[in-house]
Amino acid sequence: MNKKAVAALPDRTVTEQESRAFFVIKAFAIFSVLVAHLSNVIYDMGIVATVSTVALEPWSIIGVPVFIVVSGFFYQRKPHDTWSFWKKKGVTIVLPWIIAGMLRNLVDIILYHSREPFLYYVQRVLGFNSSFYFPFLLIMLFALFKLIGGKPALLWVSIGVNVASLILETLGYNYISILLGTSSLNVCNWVGFFALGMLSRRYRWDRRLVQSPVAGWISVALFSVLYGLTAYGAFTTGETTYYRMDAVAFELFAILALYFLSYKLASRRQRILTEIGSCTYCVYLYHLVIVTGLFGLMNFPTALTVLQPFLGLAMMMGLIEAGKWLCKLLKIKWPMTLMGLKG
Repeated sequence: MNKKAVAALPDRTVTEQESRAFFVIKAFAIFSVLVAHLSNVIYDMGIVATVSTVALEPWSIIGVPVFIVVSGFFYQRKPHDTWSFWKKKGVTIVLPWIIAGMLRNLVDIILYHSREPFLYYVQRVLGFNSSFYFPFLLIMLFALFKLIGGKPALLWVSIGVNVASLILETLGYNYISILLGTSSLNVCNWVGFFALGMLSRRYRWDRRLVQSPVAGWISVALFSVLYGLTAYGAFTTGETTYYRMDAVAFELFAILALYFLSYKLASRRQRILTEIGSCTYCVYLYHLVIVTGLFGLMNFPTALTVLQPFLGLAMMMGLIEAGKWLCKLLKIKWPMTLMGLKG
């Protein structure tokens, strides 16, 4: 009976084109993260600045949900793999994160003469008062889902917990977030996205989506409509946020539409996008160290703020490619690993 049940599950292997599609969607996601950190809605610098920043703003709430769903999709555990799993994550996630966080603190201390208590800098690395929260959040999700396991019923419960948590956030009564002092590290706000990725891998919803062009293009159409509505909301309120129920539908259709489009692009072997997608963790960590600080020192023109995510991404990829070339020349790999590049 168990053998039949296992055989009835869809094929869990990932083809080359599907793998490239995940790199492409991660490229879209890291651009979203840069939009969140380097751009904002501007009203008082003319119609061009207002329209352009409003049009770009919805991208700012796509990135983290995409990354968490993708992380859930590729979350594969084996019995008794605790040591090997965490050893690998320690090298690929924790060590680059701690190094980047410490460098960010040094930049603030040296260049901006920051003089805060030591605990402030520790909390900043952990993401309690900074944008470094994603690695800590990911580690918590890995640990949590080791306990939860991969049973579909528990994964659906996780999605229900996520919905309830975001409803509480919307109403202003999420006491977990209040206790933590941040909504970003409230794992209940993200647990459903991770579970969604695991369910997608189990039932290969990603494959079913790309095999149904009608469903794919409907997702693109709905994403476009919701993008416009989210942009209008950004125009009226001046901001967007992950932590409201009215953002969930937009985020979910963004994931569907962008994966569908990413698969189409992957069929054309998009080298630039796949290269960006392979460097997302390094770009995430070091744009917080390099790009944000550099733009602050440059006193970047407010009217051109819409260009900052594009320039920031180009700058980071240029530095990464230069670093790869140098490491290849010297025949060493460890500096790139320490910076969050898998090699």
